[in-house]
Amino acid sequence: MSCLLRIAGRTLDVDAYLARPAGLSPIAVFRRGEPRFRLTDPKGQRHQRSGLNVVVSERDVDDFAGQVKDARRFLSAKAAAIRALVRRKGVETASLDFGID
Repeated sequence: MSCLLRIAGRTLDVDAYLARPAGLSPIAVFRRGEPRFRLTDPKGQRHQRSGLNVVVSERDVDDFAGQVKDARRFLSAKAAAIRALVRRKGVETASLDFGID
C-alpha cells in the first residue's frame, strides 16, 4: 500500500470500534501491550498505543501525484466516517502515511 490512514492512541479501544465499524475497513489492527512483531519476535518490543491502518491509495510508490489524488478522493468520500473515528475517546493521532520513492 502506498498511502495509509493511521489512527492511534494509548487508550483507544479498537475492539469497540471494530464491533461497529463506521465505513472504514482496516487492513491492520494493533493493541497496546501486544508484541510489535508477534511472529518473529513475540517477546520483543510491545505496542505503546492501540490503533488501525486503512488503505487510502494503492498506487505505485513512484506515483505521488496519483496518491495525492486518491487521498483527496478518499478523504472526501469518507469524511463522515473519518470524523467519527478521530472523535472517539482515546484517539491521539490521525495521519496519512505516503510511501514514495
